[in-house]
Amino acid sequence: MIPTIYHYKIHDCIWKSVTDFRSQILSEGNIPYFVKNDFTPIKILQFIHDVIDSYDDNYNEWWIATIEHPPASPWIFHDITDIYSTFDLHVSIFDDLKDFISDFENKMKTLVHYLLVQQEIDKIAWKTIRYILQYYIQDSSDFMSKLNELNLSEEELLQKLDLSSSEIDEYTFIIDPILKQRYIDIDGKVFHIANGEVQDSYINMTYAEGIGPSQWWVENITFTISTDIQYNHEPSDSDLELETSDEELYEAIVSSNRQISCDSKIITSIKQIYSIVEEDLQEHITEGDYLQLSNILKTIYDKSI
Repeated sequence: MIPTIYHYKIHDCIWKSVTDFRSQILSEGNIPYFVKNDFTPIKILQFIHDVIDSYDDNYNEWWIATIEHPPASPWIFHDITDIYSTFDLHVSIFDDLKDFISDFENKMKTLVHYLLVQQEIDKIAWKTIRYILQYYIQDSSDFMSKLNELNLSEEELLQKLDLSSSEIDEYTFIIDPILKQRYIDIDGKVFHIANGEVQDSYINMTYAEGIGPSQWWVENITFTISTDIQYNHEPSDSDLELETSDEELYEAIVSSNRQISCDSKIITSIKQIYSIVEEDLQEHITEGDYLQLSNILKTIYDKSI
């Protein structure tokens, strides 16, 4: 199997970590209501992003894990002693956030190391995760903003988004089941807002058979990742030196992936077309048409690799 740029298991890990922590916050009695209301899944994503962005200017050069060695104890986020003042957070969630971010790093490193060993992913840097978090933050914020503009009642939201009233309880805000459905509990379709209405686009799940519906999000994101975000072209002090045999194998994998991702004329052309759609057409066509066009381009892309 040729390693990929991003992986559906990382998508699942990010969103499960965020939603599990969100559930923890909502269930704790010592956290004020206004903090629970404010610290949504989107803000948790923003927090992770800001921690990565603020830690060190050289985070771009750090691989999350390497192919040879098992993950060490968390170290990128281990020294967040000034987290409260740095991020202007309420004191009631200070300790919980420190534990969460350390646990998040450990899960990411463990998962990425596993995927590297299984040759399911190319080496991935924290800057790539930062970009992916930006994508999720933008997409979820835009979707919730458009949804709020419709000024629907809770009952109307549940009906139009095929949500069950059982998903809303004393520990849950309406945003929680909406985002969980959009990124985790995907049931063959993704909702969008167009012409002042909630519409759905059905996902062609054929290519995701045996993988899972979150692969749809992975392909959407992968299609937008530029080469400089995919790879570290300059040597990094944080890179571990590989043994000769493993190095040859690793370089063969990376070279194959770079050839497919960067050098293919077909894929380059598709990406150029996608850029035109993203930058020039998206504002002038419905979101449904935009998603359908993106799916067509991805189908061509899949057949070219």
